Amino acid sequence: MVLVYNLQAQPVLEATHFPQQYTADVYKAYTTGYTNGNSGPNQIWDYSDIELLSSNWHISLVSDDTEQLGLMFPEANYFYYWDINGYPYYDTYQLSATSFDYTGYLDWDLIAAYEDFELTYTFPYTYNTVFTDSYSFSDQTVTKTYDAYGTLITPYGTFSDVIRQKIEKPSGTTYAWINAQNAQTLLRGTFTNSQVLFFKDTTHLNILENQSQAFVLYPNPVQNDFKIRYENAIEEMFVTVCNTVGQLLITNKKLVSSSQVFSLSDLCPGVYIVKITNSQHQVLHTQKIFKS
Repeated sequence: MVLVYNLQAQPVLEATHFPQQYTADVYKAYTTGYTNGNSGPNQIWDYSDIELLSSNWHISLVSDDTEQLGLMFPEANYFYYWDINGYPYYDTYQLSATSFDYTGYLDWDLIAAYEDFELTYTFPYTYNTVFTDSYSFSDQTVTKTYDAYGTLITPYGTFSDVIRQKIEKPSGTTYAWINAQNAQTLLRGTFTNSQVLFFKDTTHLNILENQSQAFVLYPNPVQNDFKIRYENAIEEMFVTVCNTVGQLLITNKKLVSSSQVFSLSDLCPGVYIVKITNSQHQVLHTQKIFKS
């Protein structure tokens, strides 16, 4: 086995990363005892132990003919529908090859169509990109900074290739953690306030949950070798192992057997994160493993 010791490559966001299908459950979480973490490369944001509150919020992508959105926001082409305890809300965007712009929102019977759009990302969106934008609806000025990237650990999964955007407005500073693989928000808010929002992707829920339940990693704790066992594989799968400071130790090693051995014999005792993905970079299973 070849162990690769290198830092995580900088995630770069492109317009082509945005999907046409997306649904997610949105969970609130109290932030007492947690922080936003640091800026910079190769961060580990570990919120695996945070308690998620019951979810009555959902978000999904919809087409422009829903509720005649295309007529109310003629320059928009990317629409999110929010179900907030049964209350409908729409966010509208314009996605182009060079930028992703917020064009306004529909809140029940209130239509807020921006004349000057609020810039969300420029493409390619790279580390340390900073831009300041003024948009007409509220005459606010906002500064957005790609200030960090790394690995985000949530109570329901671990995500690498995560971008953090710092959003500064006169009303305060918030952060958004974005999955660079599909350009969707994973976490939003600020841990200096009482609550943040976690976005759990449910687009492929049935497939991914069934596959996740099929994986067994043992022994745990491990002394030298651990084994991954699974059943009924229907696609190519790959294993990545990193440590808690973001170093990739095993990088996209293909699973070729239903009972495959991996070695951690050259590594120091500690905590490591095992992630199994498919060829579309969807996370099928994540698990912490302890080396004694």
